[in-house]
Amino acid sequence: MFGLFKKEKKEFPKLKIDMFDPVDQPITVATGKELVSNFLLEIGFARDKQDAKEFGMEFVEHLKLDFREVKENFELGKGYIKDCKVEIERIEKEIIELKDKKLKLTDEDEIEEIDDEIEEFKDLLKEEKVELKGHIKDTTKEKTKIENIKNDKNHALKKLVIKYVNNTVHGD
Repeated sequence: MFGLFKKEKKEFPKLKIDMFDPVDQPITVATGKELVSNFLLEIGFARDKQDAKEFGMEFVEHLKLDFREVKENFELGKGYIKDCKVEIERIEKEIIELKDKKLKLTDEDEIEEIDDEIEEFKDLLKEEKVELKGHIKDTTKEKTKIENIKNDKNHALKKLVIKYVNNTVHGD
């Protein structure tokens, strides 16, 4: 008897990039918030307009957290770059001082010791420069993410809307 009242689970559609109209037009955060609210209300995931509005506000909060994290990574990267540049400068000064010291020496053993030290510092300098390049690359990526989100370049903001909606609805 109780088998007559089946509870069907409603299947909600997934939001996709081609559902934006027009796809090629950039959106703002305010538009993203509105799109989240409207889509969740339209598919019946949000119970009412107030519920949909709360999802939109939650999206903005998630976006702020993501943006803050990217910005913190960017600032951290800038700090690493500064530290690397200071270390490179220090190593370069050390090499110059050792070369000056070498010019004043006459003993072959002491000259050889200085040459070995200079080579060690040159190797250290190479390592620091490689590390610096890595930090510059990482920091550039973070800066690009910030700009892409702000301008919705390459649909960055739309992708965040899609990610939020699909994660909220489907747990993706």
